[in-house]
Amino acid sequence: MNSMSASASSGMKSRPRARVSSVTGVMLALGLFAPVAGSTEQPTPPLGSLRVAYRQSTDGELSKSVHLLELLCFEQPVGRTQCNLTTVSLNQCLDLDGKPSFYPKSETASTSAGDLRISDWGDDFIVLEEGDAGGAKFVYRFEFTTRYAGSHPTFVALTGFSGTARKSSATLGEVLSWKLEPLVGIRSLVDLSCPAGLPGVPSPEQLPFIRRRGGGSPEGSERHD
Repeated sequence: MNSMSASASSGMKSRPRARVSSVTGVMLALGLFAPVAGSTEQPTPPLGSLRVAYRQSTDGELSKSVHLLELLCFEQPVGRTQCNLTTVSLNQCLDLDGKPSFYPKSETASTSAGDLRISDWGDDFIVLEEGDAGGAKFVYRFEFTTRYAGSHPTFVALTGFSGTARKSSATLGEVLSWKLEPLVGIRSLVDLSCPAGLPGVPSPEQLPFIRRRGGGSPEGSERHD
């Protein structure tokens, strides 16, 4: 996992930092002039959204399940950037209702909730860390192009993606790790292994059971294989 983490984080650029010359520093110390308003404002990550789908890779073997990520970053009224990351998991086939099917599962993490963190970013990349309820830790690296809307950069297009994950297994007594391999192609067609089970209103035959048990659709499997 150490080598994998090093690979996922290699090539990261340092965040832009404001530099003050020694002459300017002396003049500021002596009070010879005041800094221009807004000159100490720190740069913030781009705004907008990016989408990508990936499979999990363990020992070179790709999962049948597919996970769709959507990153949305927007500016809060206080001037800070907040990011939400939504994951929709597909094709996790289980024998439900007498035949293989899957229920799409959606999870959202956010910087405001504290389960998503921006660990690094630059002009053309952003790295985020997510901890899920199951104890797994994910690291995502999005690469992109940007354009400026006023004085703030916005996402234009995704150019690359990579990621890793790790989770401690009490049952196996070891740390499990896997890679996140993106689908290739701007519009990638994926053949699913089984039908999707989607929520609807109960049929007349199901209504008595629903009223008797107060139940609903079976829960889908967890996101992680």
